[in-house]
Amino acid sequence: MIIPFIFNMSTYSEAPYTWFFFKGLDMAKHHDWPIMGQEIYVKSSLKDFIKMGERAAYDADFIKEHLWYETPHSKDFKHFKGYAVNKKIIDDLVKETGSYLDAYLHILRAPYEPLVEDITRQIEDIKANYSEPIEAFCVLSANPSLSAAAAKFNIPVLHYEMGCFREPVYMKTAFMDTRSLHGGNTTEVRFKKFQSEMKGYRNIMSPKELLALLLRPEKMDMLDKYGTRPEVRCGAALGYAVVEIFQAQSGFNDSELLYRLARKYGTNNMLIRMHPFDPYGAKYPKYSMCVDKKDHSTIDFILSCEEIFSIGSNVCVEAMFWGRKAHTMVKSPSYYGSAHTVEEKAPEVDPMYLNFFAMNYLIPFKFMMDPEYIRWRLSDPSEKEIFEKHLAVHLANKKLDMSVMDLPASKRLKAFKEAKAVY
Repeated sequence: MIIPFIFNMSTYSEAPYTWFFFKGLDMAKHHDWPIMGQEIYVKSSLKDFIKMGERAAYDADFIKEHLWYETPHSKDFKHFKGYAVNKKIIDDLVKETGSYLDAYLHILRAPYEPLVEDITRQIEDIKANYSEPIEAFCVLSANPSLSAAAAKFNIPVLHYEMGCFREPVYMKTAFMDTRSLHGGNTTEVRFKKFQSEMKGYRNIMSPKELLALLLRPEKMDMLDKYGTRPEVRCGAALGYAVVEIFQAQSGFNDSELLYRLARKYGTNNMLIRMHPFDPYGAKYPKYSMCVDKKDHSTIDFILSCEEIFSIGSNVCVEAMFWGRKAHTMVKSPSYYGSAHTVEEKAPEVDPMYLNFFAMNYLIPFKFMMDPEYIRWRLSDPSEKEIFEKHLAVHLANKKLDMSVMDLPASKRLKAFKEAKAVY
Protein backbone atom coordinates (compact mmCIF):
# COMPACT_ATOMS: atom_id res chain seq x y z
CA MET A 1 0.00 0.00 0.00
CA ILE A 2 0.98 3.60 -0.61
CA ILE A 3 0.49 5.98 2.31
CA PRO A 4 0.10 9.77 2.05
CA PHE A 5 1.86 11.72 4.82
CA ILE A 6 0.47 15.22 5.44
CA PHE A 7 2.56 17.69 7.44
CA ASN A 8 2.92 21.47 7.30
CA MET A 9 3.45 24.07 10.04
CA SER A 10 2.99 27.25 7.99
CA THR A 11 0.80 29.78 9.78
CA TYR A 12 -0.99 31.43 6.84
CA SER A 13 -3.77 28.83 7.07
CA GLU A 14 -5.15 26.38 9.60
CA ALA A 15 -4.51 23.50 7.21
CA PRO A 16 -2.33 24.61 4.27
CA TYR A 17 -2.03 21.12 2.78
CA THR A 18 -5.77 20.40 2.65
CA TRP A 19 -5.63 19.81 -1.09
CA PHE A 20 -2.86 17.23 -0.72
CA PHE A 21 -4.81 15.46 2.02
CA PHE A 22 -7.84 15.12 -0.24
CA LYS A 23 -5.63 14.12 -3.16
CA GLY A 24 -4.31 11.33 -0.95
CA LEU A 25 -7.79 10.45 0.32
CA ASP A 26 -8.97 10.11 -3.27
CA MET A 27 -6.43 7.30 -3.65
CA ALA A 28 -6.70 5.78 -0.17
CA LYS A 29 -10.51 5.46 -0.12
CA HIS A 30 -10.49 2.99 -3.03
CA HIS A 31 -8.17 0.62 -1.16
CA ASP A 32 -8.96 1.29 2.53
CA TRP A 33 -5.38 2.47 2.97
CA PRO A 34 -4.30 4.57 5.97
CA ILE A 35 -3.18 8.20 5.89
CA MET A 36 -0.56 9.63 8.26
CA GLY A 37 -0.04 13.22 9.34
CA GLN A 38 -1.06 15.95 11.72
CA GLU A 39 -4.35 15.70 13.61
CA ILE A 40 -5.78 18.69 11.74
CA TYR A 41 -5.83 16.50 8.62
CA VAL A 42 -6.27 12.87 9.61
CA LYS A 43 -8.68 13.42 12.53
CA SER A 44 -10.91 16.14 11.05
CA SER A 45 -14.26 15.56 9.37
CA LEU A 46 -15.38 16.99 6.04
CA LYS A 47 -17.49 19.51 7.96
CA ASP A 48 -14.37 20.60 9.86
CA PHE A 49 -12.53 21.34 6.62
CA ILE A 50 -15.51 23.25 5.25
CA LYS A 51 -15.68 25.34 8.45
CA MET A 52 -12.02 26.22 7.93
CA GLY A 53 -13.01 27.66 4.56
CA GLU A 54 -10.76 25.31 2.59
CA ARG A 55 -11.98 25.34 -1.04
CA ALA A 56 -10.21 22.05 -1.66
CA ALA A 57 -12.86 20.41 0.54
CA TYR A 58 -16.04 21.61 -1.15
CA ASP A 59 -15.63 23.71 -4.33
CA ALA A 60 -16.39 21.18 -7.06
CA ASP A 61 -15.46 23.47 -9.96
CA PHE A 62 -12.17 24.49 -8.33
CA ILE A 63 -11.33 20.86 -7.57
CA LYS A 64 -12.15 19.69 -11.09
CA GLU A 65 -10.09 22.42 -12.77
CA HIS A 66 -7.05 22.57 -10.50
CA LEU A 67 -6.75 19.48 -8.30
CA TRP A 68 -8.21 16.56 -10.22
CA TYR A 69 -9.89 14.43 -7.60
CA GLU A 70 -13.47 13.53 -6.82
CA THR A 71 -15.30 16.15 -4.76
CA PRO A 72 -15.07 14.83 -1.17
CA HIS A 73 -18.05 13.26 0.61
CA SER A 74 -18.46 12.36 4.26
CA LYS A 75 -18.66 8.67 3.33
CA ASP A 76 -15.06 8.86 2.05
CA PHE A 77 -13.85 9.25 5.63
CA LYS A 78 -15.10 5.74 6.43
CA HIS A 79 -12.59 4.24 4.01
CA PHE A 80 -9.32 5.21 5.63
CA LYS A 81 -7.78 5.16 9.09
CA GLY A 82 -5.90 8.24 10.19
CA TYR A 83 -2.61 7.88 12.05
CA ALA A 84 -1.90 11.20 13.75
CA VAL A 85 1.50 12.57 14.67
CA ASN A 86 1.64 13.17 18.43
CA LYS A 87 0.61 16.82 18.75
CA LYS A 88 2.46 17.21 22.05
CA ILE A 89 5.79 16.60 20.28
CA ILE A 90 5.14 19.57 18.01
CA ASP A 91 3.73 21.77 20.78
CA ASP A 92 6.76 21.08 22.98
CA LEU A 93 9.14 21.95 20.15
CA VAL A 94 7.31 25.23 19.53
CA LYS A 95 7.75 26.11 23.22
CA GLU A 96 11.40 25.08 23.16
CA THR A 97 12.31 27.03 20.01
CA GLY A 98 10.04 30.01 20.67
CA SER A 99 7.88 30.04 17.53
CA TYR A 100 6.11 27.90 14.97
CA LEU A 101 8.58 29.10 12.34
CA ASP A 102 11.63 28.10 14.37
CA ALA A 103 10.07 24.74 15.19
CA TYR A 104 9.20 24.09 11.56
CA LEU A 105 12.69 25.05 10.37
CA HIS A 106 14.15 22.69 12.97
CA ILE A 107 12.01 19.86 11.57
CA LEU A 108 12.85 20.70 7.96
CA ARG A 109 16.62 20.84 8.49
CA ALA A 110 17.20 17.41 9.99
CA PRO A 111 15.41 14.44 11.53
CA TYR A 112 13.89 15.41 14.89
CA GLU A 113 14.36 12.35 17.07
CA PRO A 114 11.08 12.54 19.06
CA LEU A 115 9.19 12.85 15.78
CA VAL A 116 11.22 10.04 14.19
CA GLU A 117 10.36 7.78 17.13
CA ASP A 118 6.67 8.69 16.93
CA ILE A 119 6.49 8.02 13.19
CA THR A 120 8.40 4.76 13.71
CA ARG A 121 5.74 3.62 16.20
CA GLN A 122 2.99 4.55 13.76
CA ILE A 123 4.65 2.51 11.01
CA GLU A 124 4.97 -0.48 13.34
CA ASP A 125 1.27 -0.14 14.21
CA ILE A 126 0.29 -0.04 10.54
CA LYS A 127 2.44 -3.08 9.76
CA ALA A 128 0.78 -4.96 12.62
CA ASN A 129 -2.77 -4.11 11.52
CA TYR A 130 -2.61 -4.35 7.73
CA SER A 131 -1.78 -7.43 5.69
CA GLU A 132 -0.48 -5.38 2.75
CA PRO A 133 3.14 -4.21 2.90
CA ILE A 134 3.90 -0.48 2.88
CA GLU A 135 5.29 0.18 -0.59
CA ALA A 136 5.95 3.92 -0.24
CA PHE A 137 5.05 7.14 1.52
CA CYS A 138 3.92 10.20 -0.44
CA VAL A 139 4.78 13.60 1.01
CA LEU A 140 4.43 17.17 -0.21
CA SER A 141 7.83 18.87 -0.16
CA ALA A 142 9.98 17.08 2.45
CA ASN A 143 10.07 15.76 6.01
CA PRO A 144 13.47 14.43 7.16
CA SER A 145 11.89 12.75 10.20
CA LEU A 146 9.56 10.73 7.98
CA SER A 147 12.47 9.80 5.71
CA ALA A 148 14.55 8.68 8.69
CA ALA A 149 11.74 6.56 10.13
CA ALA A 150 10.85 5.05 6.75
CA ALA A 151 14.51 4.17 6.12
CA LYS A 152 14.44 1.85 9.14
CA PHE A 153 11.97 -0.31 7.22
CA ASN A 154 13.48 0.28 3.75
CA ILE A 155 10.34 2.14 2.69
CA PRO A 156 10.86 4.75 -0.05
CA VAL A 157 9.49 8.28 0.33
CA LEU A 158 8.19 10.08 -2.75
CA HIS A 159 8.32 13.89 -2.66
CA TYR A 160 5.68 15.79 -4.60
CA GLU A 161 4.83 19.36 -5.56
CA MET A 162 2.80 21.14 -8.21
CA GLY A 163 4.78 21.28 -11.45
CA CYS A 164 6.13 24.43 -13.06
CA PHE A 165 3.83 23.79 -16.03
CA ARG A 166 0.17 24.03 -15.07
CA GLU A 167 -3.17 25.54 -16.01
CA PRO A 168 -4.33 27.93 -17.37
CA VAL A 169 -1.33 28.20 -19.72
CA TYR A 170 0.14 24.69 -19.87
CA MET A 171 -0.94 21.09 -19.63
CA LYS A 172 -0.82 20.20 -15.94
CA THR A 173 2.29 18.59 -14.45
CA ALA A 174 3.70 17.67 -11.05
CA PHE A 175 7.11 17.08 -9.51
CA MET A 176 7.92 13.65 -8.12
CA ASP A 177 11.34 13.10 -6.54
CA THR A 178 12.57 10.01 -4.73
CA ARG A 179 15.06 11.97 -2.60
CA SER A 180 14.11 15.60 -2.05
CA LEU A 181 12.82 18.45 -4.16
CA HIS A 182 14.79 20.89 -2.02
CA GLY A 183 18.30 19.87 -1.12
CA GLY A 184 18.91 16.69 -3.06
CA ASN A 185 20.85 16.18 -6.28
CA THR A 186 18.31 14.00 -8.08
CA THR A 187 18.13 16.17 -11.19
CA GLU A 188 21.90 16.12 -11.67
CA VAL A 189 22.24 12.37 -11.09
CA ARG A 190 19.26 11.43 -13.23
CA PHE A 191 20.21 13.83 -16.03
CA LYS A 192 23.62 12.18 -16.38
CA LYS A 193 21.86 8.83 -16.67
CA PHE A 194 19.43 10.36 -19.18
CA GLN A 195 22.30 11.69 -21.31
CA SER A 196 23.90 8.25 -21.41
CA GLU A 197 20.69 6.42 -22.30
CA MET A 198 19.37 8.96 -24.81
CA LYS A 199 22.55 9.64 -26.78
CA GLY A 200 21.58 9.74 -30.46
CA TYR A 201 17.89 9.25 -29.64
CA ARG A 202 15.67 10.54 -32.45
CA ASN A 203 12.90 12.02 -30.32
CA ILE A 204 14.88 14.77 -28.57
CA MET A 205 12.97 18.02 -29.05
CA SER A 206 13.91 21.68 -29.31
CA PRO A 207 12.82 24.04 -26.50
CA LYS A 208 10.18 25.46 -28.84
CA GLU A 209 8.80 21.99 -29.58
CA LEU A 210 8.64 21.19 -25.87
CA LEU A 211 6.67 24.38 -25.25
CA ALA A 212 4.33 23.65 -28.16
CA LEU A 213 3.69 20.19 -26.75
CA LEU A 214 2.97 21.50 -23.25
CA LEU A 215 1.09 24.73 -24.04
CA ARG A 216 -2.69 24.56 -24.09
CA PRO A 217 -4.10 25.15 -27.59
CA GLU A 218 -5.84 28.37 -26.52
CA LYS A 219 -2.47 29.69 -25.31
CA MET A 220 -0.47 28.60 -28.37
CA ASP A 221 -0.23 32.19 -29.65
CA MET A 222 2.21 32.75 -26.77
CA LEU A 223 4.74 30.80 -28.80
CA ASP A 224 4.80 33.61 -31.37
CA LYS A 225 6.59 35.68 -28.72
CA TYR A 226 9.48 33.20 -28.52
CA GLY A 227 12.74 35.02 -29.15
CA THR A 228 11.35 38.43 -28.17
CA ARG A 229 14.12 40.92 -27.39
CA PRO A 230 14.28 41.69 -23.63
CA GLU A 231 13.44 45.16 -22.35
CA VAL A 232 15.40 45.06 -19.08
CA ARG A 233 18.53 43.34 -17.80
CA CYS A 234 17.03 41.33 -14.95
CA GLY A 235 13.75 40.04 -13.63
CA ALA A 236 13.07 39.08 -10.01
CA ALA A 237 10.48 36.32 -9.60
CA LEU A 238 9.34 36.67 -5.99
CA GLY A 239 7.71 33.97 -3.90
CA TYR A 240 5.68 33.80 -0.70
CA ALA A 241 7.00 36.25 1.90
CA VAL A 242 7.77 33.22 4.08
CA VAL A 243 8.91 29.97 2.42
CA GLU A 244 10.07 27.67 5.19
CA ILE A 245 11.53 25.03 2.88
CA PHE A 246 13.86 27.72 1.48
CA GLN A 247 14.59 29.36 4.84
CA ALA A 248 15.66 25.97 6.17
CA GLN A 249 18.56 26.18 3.70
CA SER A 250 19.38 29.89 3.76
CA GLY A 251 18.31 33.24 5.19
CA PHE A 252 18.49 34.70 1.67
CA ASN A 253 15.07 36.28 1.11
CA ASP A 254 13.27 38.34 -1.53
CA SER A 255 14.16 41.62 0.16
CA GLU A 256 17.87 40.82 -0.11
CA LEU A 257 17.43 39.63 -3.69
CA LEU A 258 15.91 42.98 -4.68
CA TYR A 259 18.58 44.88 -2.77
CA ARG A 260 21.40 43.06 -4.54
CA LEU A 261 19.81 43.32 -7.97
CA ALA A 262 19.27 47.06 -7.51
CA ARG A 263 22.91 47.51 -6.50
CA LYS A 264 24.18 45.54 -9.48
CA TYR A 265 21.82 46.65 -12.24
CA GLY A 266 19.88 49.67 -10.94
CA THR A 267 16.12 49.87 -10.45
CA ASN A 268 15.69 51.28 -13.96
CA ASN A 269 16.96 48.01 -15.41
CA MET A 270 14.97 45.47 -13.40
CA LEU A 271 11.45 44.07 -13.39
CA ILE A 272 9.63 42.39 -10.50
CA ARG A 273 6.98 39.69 -10.65
CA MET A 274 5.06 39.44 -7.39
CA HIS A 275 3.77 35.98 -6.51
CA PRO A 276 0.07 36.13 -7.51
CA PHE A 277 -1.04 33.92 -4.62
CA ASP A 278 1.25 35.06 -1.77
CA PRO A 279 -0.99 34.56 1.30
CA TYR A 280 1.08 37.06 3.28
CA GLY A 281 0.55 39.91 0.79
CA ALA A 282 4.17 41.06 0.76
CA LYS A 283 4.94 44.51 -0.65
CA TYR A 284 8.24 46.27 -1.35
CA PRO A 285 7.42 50.00 -1.63
CA LYS A 286 11.01 51.00 -2.45
CA TYR A 287 10.79 48.95 -5.65
CA SER A 288 7.16 49.67 -6.58
CA MET A 289 8.24 51.30 -9.85
CA CYS A 290 9.79 47.98 -10.93
CA VAL A 291 6.69 45.81 -10.47
CA ASP A 292 5.47 44.27 -13.72
CA LYS A 293 2.09 45.16 -15.21
CA LYS A 294 -0.85 43.32 -13.67
CA ASP A 295 -2.10 42.15 -17.06
CA HIS A 296 1.27 40.59 -17.94
CA SER A 297 1.47 36.81 -17.86
CA THR A 298 4.44 34.96 -16.42
CA ILE A 299 5.62 34.40 -19.99
CA ASP A 300 5.39 38.15 -20.72
CA PHE A 301 7.47 38.78 -17.60
CA ILE A 302 10.10 36.21 -18.58
CA LEU A 303 10.46 37.52 -22.11
CA SER A 304 10.73 41.12 -20.89
CA CYS A 305 13.93 40.22 -19.03
CA GLU A 306 17.38 39.12 -20.18
CA GLU A 307 17.86 36.89 -17.13
CA ILE A 308 15.56 35.71 -14.33
CA PHE A 309 16.55 35.71 -10.65
CA SER A 310 14.74 34.03 -7.76
CA ILE A 311 15.26 32.41 -4.39
CA GLY A 312 13.79 29.15 -5.67
CA SER A 313 10.81 29.91 -7.89
CA ASN A 314 9.77 27.54 -10.66
CA VAL A 315 9.70 30.62 -12.90
CA CYS A 316 13.47 30.17 -13.24
CA VAL A 317 13.22 26.78 -14.91
CA GLU A 318 10.26 27.94 -17.00
CA ALA A 319 12.47 30.81 -18.18
CA MET A 320 15.06 28.32 -19.45
CA PHE A 321 12.46 26.88 -21.82
CA TRP A 322 11.81 30.38 -23.17
CA GLY A 323 15.49 30.96 -23.92
CA ARG A 324 16.38 32.97 -20.82
CA LYS A 325 19.18 32.25 -18.35
CA ALA A 326 18.36 31.81 -14.69
CA HIS A 327 19.82 32.42 -11.21
CA THR A 328 18.37 30.25 -8.41
CA MET A 329 19.65 30.90 -4.89
CA VAL A 330 18.62 27.76 -2.97
CA LYS A 331 18.29 24.11 -3.90
CA SER A 332 14.96 23.56 -5.61
CA PRO A 333 13.73 22.12 -8.93
CA SER A 334 15.14 25.20 -10.72
CA TYR A 335 18.59 24.89 -9.13
CA TYR A 336 20.42 22.62 -11.56
CA GLY A 337 21.12 24.39 -14.85
CA SER A 338 21.09 27.86 -13.31
CA ALA A 339 23.60 30.15 -11.57
CA HIS A 340 23.42 30.27 -7.77
CA THR A 341 24.33 33.87 -6.96
CA VAL A 342 23.28 37.27 -8.27
CA GLU A 343 26.83 38.07 -9.29
CA GLU A 344 28.04 34.99 -11.19
CA LYS A 345 27.50 34.36 -14.89
CA ALA A 346 24.59 32.05 -15.64
CA PRO A 347 25.30 28.95 -17.75
CA GLU A 348 23.94 28.39 -21.23
CA VAL A 349 20.76 26.35 -21.27
CA ASP A 350 21.24 22.78 -22.51
CA PRO A 351 18.29 21.65 -24.72
CA MET A 352 19.00 18.05 -23.69
CA TYR A 353 18.43 19.03 -20.06
CA LEU A 354 15.13 20.68 -20.95
CA ASN A 355 13.99 17.42 -22.57
CA PHE A 356 14.92 15.56 -19.40
CA PHE A 357 13.19 18.11 -17.17
CA ALA A 358 9.95 18.32 -19.18
CA MET A 359 9.59 14.65 -20.06
CA ASN A 360 11.29 12.84 -17.16
CA TYR A 361 11.62 14.92 -14.00
CA LEU A 362 8.13 16.35 -14.31
CA ILE A 363 5.27 13.87 -14.44
CA PRO A 364 1.80 14.26 -15.97
CA PHE A 365 -0.41 15.45 -13.11
CA LYS A 366 -2.80 12.53 -13.48
CA PHE A 367 -0.04 10.20 -12.23
CA MET A 368 0.42 12.04 -8.93
CA MET A 369 -1.60 9.59 -6.82
CA ASP A 370 -1.89 6.73 -9.28
CA PRO A 371 -0.87 3.47 -7.52
CA GLU A 372 -0.11 1.68 -10.79
CA TYR A 373 2.19 4.49 -11.94
CA ILE A 374 3.87 4.77 -8.53
CA ARG A 375 4.56 1.04 -8.49
CA TRP A 376 6.02 1.29 -11.98
CA ARG A 377 8.36 4.07 -10.89
CA LEU A 378 9.36 2.08 -7.81
CA SER A 379 10.40 -0.75 -10.17
CA ASP A 380 13.23 1.54 -11.37
CA PRO A 381 12.44 1.95 -15.07
CA SER A 382 15.11 3.40 -17.34
CA GLU A 383 15.12 7.10 -18.17
CA LYS A 384 14.30 6.17 -21.76
CA GLU A 385 11.22 4.25 -20.57
CA ILE A 386 10.12 7.20 -18.43
CA PHE A 387 10.64 9.59 -21.34
CA GLU A 388 8.54 7.49 -23.71
CA LYS A 389 5.75 6.88 -21.20
CA HIS A 390 5.38 10.56 -20.36
CA LEU A 391 5.75 11.62 -23.99
CA ALA A 392 2.93 9.26 -24.98
CA VAL A 393 0.65 10.88 -22.38
CA HIS A 394 1.46 14.42 -23.52
CA LEU A 395 0.88 13.43 -27.15
CA ALA A 396 -2.43 11.78 -26.27
CA ASN A 397 -3.46 14.98 -24.49
CA LYS A 398 -3.11 16.67 -27.90
CA LYS A 399 -4.89 13.79 -29.73
CA LEU A 400 -1.57 12.75 -31.28
CA ASP A 401 0.35 9.48 -31.20
CA MET A 402 4.02 8.50 -31.33
CA SER A 403 4.05 8.47 -35.14
CA VAL A 404 4.25 12.28 -35.11
CA MET A 405 7.75 11.95 -33.66
CA ASP A 406 8.94 10.49 -36.98
CA LEU A 407 8.23 13.79 -38.74
CA PRO A 408 10.98 16.33 -39.46
CA ALA A 409 11.36 18.84 -36.63
CA SER A 410 9.57 21.68 -38.48
CA LYS A 411 6.56 19.51 -39.32
CA ARG A 412 6.52 18.06 -35.82
CA LEU A 413 6.40 21.58 -34.36
CA LYS A 414 3.55 22.45 -36.74
CA ALA A 415 1.63 19.35 -35.63
CA PHE A 416 2.07 20.27 -31.96
CA LYS A 417 0.88 23.82 -32.58
CA GLU A 418 -2.21 22.80 -34.53
CA ALA A 419 -3.30 19.96 -32.24
CA LYS A 420 -6.46 20.12 -30.13
CA ALA A 421 -6.20 19.18 -26.49
CA VAL A 422 -8.15 16.71 -24.38
CA TYR A 423 -8.65 18.04 -20.84
